[in-house]
Amino acid sequence: MSAPAPQTRRPGRPPACPLEIVLRVIDLRRRGLSYADISRAMNRDGIPTPAGRSVWQKSYVDRLLHTRYVMDLLEGIAMASPRTQGGDGTVQGAISRTAASGR
Repeated sequence: MSAPAPQTRRPGRPPACPLEIVLRVIDLRRRGLSYADISRAMNRDGIPTPAGRSVWQKSYVDRLLHTRYVMDLLEGIAMASPRTQGGDGTVQGAISRTAASGR
């Protein structure tokens, strides 16, 4: 008998949320805003939810921040810098630096 094939993680559904929105939510959370404060900021600026709704709820922010997509982004940010920020002090800077380094 041959050895069983190694278990690999299935890719799952592709991310439904644009990267710019994810980065904004991550940045607001890192600045210390609550889920409710983040949803108010997104509503104030007229940014639609990933599902296309016009009103953000704090549960949407919570759900977004706990997706595999965001967790993988956060892991990449943590690997980019001990401070988890880019040279310009933003999460976007860390993502850009991570992508440029090939990580």
